[in-house]
Amino acid sequence: QEIAEGVFPDDEIADRLNTVVYENNMSTEPVAITVKPTPPKNKPADYNGATGNFKIIALLKKNGLFKNEEGDLVVTVSGKGNFTQLSAPVIQWPAGIEGFEPTVVDSLDHEHSPLNGKRVFHFRFVSAKPGDYVLPTIGFSFFNPDSNNYKTIVTQSATINISNKEKNTTAVETIETKKNTSNNHWKWWMVAAVLFIFMTI
Repeated sequence: QEIAEGVFPDDEIADRLNTVVYENNMSTEPVAITVKPTPPKNKPADYNGATGNFKIIALLKKNGLFKNEEGDLVVTVSGKGNFTQLSAPVIQWPAGIEGFEPTVVDSLDHEHSPLNGKRVFHFRFVSAKPGDYVLPTIGFSFFNPDSNNYKTIVTQSATINISNKEKNTTAVETIETKKNTSNNHWKWWMVAAVLFIFMTI
């Protein structure tokens, strides 16, 4: 078959003459996966589906707060397992403290299976009643497929003091107000000086 000169570049002509295209459809056989339920024997009452091998720790960002000041309880679950399905642990807040729904921050290695890393729960709370409060231990139950057993781990308890004083923001606001007032006075003096010079010229 003749190809008109100048229609295609030389390398493209060679490619078209030496290329053979084969088309074929390929598929794999279906793969069956059997998902076994976790064993009912010795299942903890608070088990919520966590599977893997985990550790848990709870820390207060501040052990002392002013009345009505917002605090932060940080609960970290680390290890390997089904992190994306972990729900927040239940916090038994003592009477006098109001807790809120947590925010969740993940730090996971998605290149390994099961997932490795940690999930951090930030629990905000506040109290309007001064005093010392004990935050009880936090339990976390999971199923370990390596040992084929359930395990329950707990954090240490923590004590927090709520002061009978409100957080003092008045002093800071007063200083800022004085600074702004002083700056405004200087601006007016500068404007007055410039106008005076122009009027005397």
